[in-house]
Amino acid sequence: MKVSVLINRGPLIVDNNTHKEQKCVEAEIRQWSSIKNAYDSRIAVLPVNSVGKILNHKGYDISTIINSIPFLYETSICIISEPESIIPGHKRHPNIAAYYHYLNYFKDSNGDEYFIRFTLFEEKSKKGKRKNIIHSIFVSDSNIYKKKTPDSNMTGIIAPDERIKTPSDLKLQHFFLSVNIFT
Repeated sequence: MKVSVLINRGPLIVDNNTHKEQKCVEAEIRQWSSIKNAYDSRIAVLPVNSVGKILNHKGYDISTIINSIPFLYETSICIISEPESIIPGHKRHPNIAAYYHYLNYFKDSNGDEYFIRFTLFEEKSKKGKRKNIIHSIFVSDSNIYKKKTPDSNMTGIIAPDERIKTPSDLKLQHFFLSVNIFT
């Protein structure tokens, strides 16, 4: 599935609820064994010990849509895959083979539209079977990327009368520029 198909399909409708505390989110995640993507069949898990990191992202409160995370991953598309590489000055990750970035597009109960990017890492295994772990979930306002002005596409700056509730996603900005989807 190409990104243009995702955009042309329009946003999936997602019910957002009130904020949930971390323990409630962890309890919800414990009910999922794994999540299978409908387009490439990649099976992923969201470890309970990742919840704090994911909930601490600035911007959109992921806890309000936690019930929809399996559906949003299942219907997302892989937009970027990259092997683990050694970056000078960064911690080495010898247990990671690659990273995969999945994208989806949704509208919440308030009528606001967002992109959600799931970052998975493929964990190396001594037994040959690799595990895909959801490492992060980033939600950003779709208006940041849809604006036709050069400044807004790259910086998240839009007209003062418009509201942006979430920070921009630099990885997603670079991706949209590379595929020229909104220009």
